[in-house]
Amino acid sequence: MKASPLLACFATRAYEFGLCGDLTVALKALQPQAAETYLADLSGLHKFLIVGAGAPAWLGTQGFAAPALFARARATDGRWVARLGAARYLLSEGPSSVGQITITPGRLAADVLVLAQDSVEVALGGPGALAVLSEFCAIDLATYAEDVWVPLQLAQLDIALYRHANAFHLICAPADAQSLFSVLAEALRAAGGVVVGFADYQQIIRGGMA
Repeated sequence: MKASPLLACFATRAYEFGLCGDLTVALKALQPQAAETYLADLSGLHKFLIVGAGAPAWLGTQGFAAPALFARARATDGRWVARLGAARYLLSEGPSSVGQITITPGRLAADVLVLAQDSVEVALGGPGALAVLSEFCAIDLATYAEDVWVPLQLAQLDIALYRHANAFHLICAPADAQSLFSVLAEALRAAGGVVVGFADYQQIIRGGMA
């Protein structure tokens, strides 16, 4: 069974581990701490790159209207798609739709190619999230509207970022994931925030965890 690239960032005696889709992740903090600002590993959510002139029509069969360039569109079940280029789209599961994208990578049609992506996604949420990110980024992230896709450098790492509800979501290459997560976690804890497991995160977005 595959493991999250961030698994080493979670102390083995402090979390319960299990599966998010087909990936082993930290699920729950064994001794949850009340904090409004949090950091979570969402790397168990499957992602696919959809490429080709026929991508918008194919996405329509999946319940999506193709978003504008550098924007994100959401389905009612939590799946989402972001437009990265003229004919390039990133399709992802959401926390309420784990395992619901069952595409086989390959050529779906003459003008549609699907590639599995191993990008790592983390969520930094709560009232202190913007202050934590501002320590590592000179851009005023508060100026970006919800669901705008923002390629940028954070802590000298190339990432993409989008905002949804009261959280910022950061996506990076697996090779950069531990560095990104570690610097965010250190700043977060210094500000009184907590690192949570994936099941903890699901409870937070449902409003069930203090």
